[in-house]
Amino acid sequence: MRIAFVILCLTAIGLATVVCRHREIAAGREIHQLQRRLVEQRRVLWDLEARLAEVCALPAVRIRAQDMHTAMIAPEARDANTGYALVTDPAGVRPEAPGRGRTVGQR
Repeated sequence: MRIAFVILCLTAIGLATVVCRHREIAAGREIHQLQRRLVEQRRVLWDLEARLAEVCALPAVRIRAQDMHTAMIAPEARDANTGYALVTDPAGVRPEAPGRGRTVGQR
């Protein structure tokens, strides 16, 4: 009777070991897949950052501004305090900074 109990306990321990090993292998496989996806995502991010730097570079902005027929405002043509352009609208009124001068509902 004792020998049957010992065999039963050893069988249970063996099965538990096999189940734990199976889960460990599955977790390792998932970690590997996630690491591979992380590398791919970093490559995509690197490409997007390079593209963003290219698009935001001053020569590219100038070209797009010329294509859109808009003029870039030189630093000396900006208000020193607000950074807004020192230009007037067609009515001859200087544009105001957002949130200044007018209240909600006024036109």
